[in-house]
Amino acid sequence: MGGLHPLDYLPAFAFLALVFCIGELFVPRIKSRNIVLAAVFLSFAAVLFRAWLLITQRMHLVAPFFEATMPVIMFIGPMLRAFLRERVAARPISWSSLLLHFIPGFLVILLLIPNWMESTPEKVARILEIYRGNPTGPGVWIFPLGLIHNILYMVWSFLDFYSEISLESMKKEGVVRASLLFPGLIALGSLVALVAIVSQKYEFLGLSISIVALNGPLVYIVQRRYPQFFNDLETVYQREKEKNRYQKSRLGSIDVSDLEVRLNQIMIKEQAFQEEDLSLPELANRLEITAHQLSEYINHNLNQNFSGFVNQYRVQSACDLLIGEPDRTVLSVAYDVGFSSKSTFNDAFQRHTGLSPGQYRKKHIK
Repeated sequence: MGGLHPLDYLPAFAFLALVFCIGELFVPRIKSRNIVLAAVFLSFAAVLFRAWLLITQRMHLVAPFFEATMPVIMFIGPMLRAFLRERVAARPISWSSLLLHFIPGFLVILLLIPNWMESTPEKVARILEIYRGNPTGPGVWIFPLGLIHNILYMVWSFLDFYSEISLESMKKEGVVRASLLFPGLIALGSLVALVAIVSQKYEFLGLSISIVALNGPLVYIVQRRYPQFFNDLETVYQREKEKNRYQKSRLGSIDVSDLEVRLNQIMIKEQAFQEEDLSLPELANRLEITAHQLSEYINHNLNQNFSGFVNQYRVQSACDLLIGEPDRTVLSVAYDVGFSSKSTFNDAFQRHTGLSPGQYRKKHIK
């Protein structure tokens, strides 16, 4: 059991997931989605490290912790779906609802408590049986059930989002195709592992965990190359959703001129755009109309999506601050007008003005 193993790269991938976890907890303005995503990355790290210990037959070296992380597999699916619903579909994370989805995981914890109380020699004996291909104990059925659980949640996530998006948009929008990779890899890796267990072809477990491990580097590459990835995905999703639902106008009973006046009042005089968490439902509630009505007005009457609509106010305010307060840093201006990060601010500013914030300031300050 000495020497290098082909899967000895897994600890590095687990460490990368742990770094992402810590990064989500140290953003300037932490939100529910950051906490959930941090938990997802931590769960990935635990799954990858446990898989490495078992497949490379090193688990007996840390026998007291055997099965300690097994319940994690029941939490990944619900957390990832909750994150995607909030980030892409603008549906706030409900902690009470999420706890209901955690019930299978809590039941697994209760079932594993007797195993956690076993002596180290007893745990080592069961670990050695796993090495021989004769696993015993509740893990024999908990693990495959966890795989099925993950597959079902990834399919559920797929139906949540991609049922709204047309085939034409999938072909045209690269961000939509790229987004399929994340739930797709988890579902595929879980399916390969399930097939390996059912067929007792345990050599394929290494392939399954390698497929799942690809999520870490992919997240890093996407975040570095496309900082606006989730914003762009949300834009496409909302556009497609509205297109599907606007077969009959919801503005017939609304005085559009009055709506325009009230919207300007909230956005310009009350400066609602400065609120980083400003959402379509919240703004619609202030206007005393439905989110669908406001979305239709912005999309059809203003020819914009909600993100672009809010960002135009933020960028205009940022332009005033960049010129009027030349000693302020670009980052402080970005936060002041409602952006959550400098990269998001730079991208929106460039999109609306054709210049970076620094170039804009240099051009207008003589």
